[in-house]
Amino acid sequence: MVTPNWIEDIDLGTNPYLNLIHKIRINSLDHLTTDEIRIYDQLDPQNTLKSLILLSLQKNIHISNIVKELNWKEFEILISAILEQFDWDITLNFRFFGEGAPRDRKRYEIDILARKDDMMLLIDCKRYKIITKSIIEKAARLQKERTYELFEMLPILYQLPEFTKITRTKVKMYPIIVTWRENNLTKSEEICVSSANRFVDLLIQFDTYKYSFDWFFLKWEHY
Repeated sequence: MVTPNWIEDIDLGTNPYLNLIHKIRINSLDHLTTDEIRIYDQLDPQNTLKSLILLSLQKNIHISNIVKELNWKEFEILISAILEQFDWDITLNFRFFGEGAPRDRKRYEIDILARKDDMMLLIDCKRYKIITKSIIEKAARLQKERTYELFEMLPILYQLPEFTKITRTKVKMYPIIVTWRENNLTKSEEICVSSANRFVDLLIQFDTYKYSFDWFFLKWEHY
């Protein structure tokens, strides 16, 4: 999405982007300011909130300020919007069943499944007001379990429409926890941990960080 030239001239003293995010969320669009109307008119009518989040990111509004206006579900939209800016293919709330007999198979859900080249990120978004080491450790263990289960199901899943365009015979699967609140962790239970504020840097430096921090991953190969 290309940012219109007029956006550069908007006075951000009252931050119309954040105000508009709030008004869209509560469905209160009757009293928009001139700047808010200009922004709203540029949004995708099929997905106003996501396109507004993208514009806010392009305007370099701090991620932490955007997150404050979002609920847990919209936090996932924010993280997926960041990924799309870096050309990742996204599937939100990817659901699948693990192995086993039909009556015994466990159902799993991954908040964001991101794919690019030979990489696959399995992202669990945690928009908690209070985040502790124990909460992250539990989330990391569960995300690692989902990664193992998805790994076993890949030969079947790669026949689904969202996977058929991927021709890679090798895929590296990295589970990741992304939190709203800042934390001092780079990994937990061997898997990658990032705050929303550090997520852009994580994507930019991922090739370097994955070796520096020795994050857990699974490598799937198709012969």
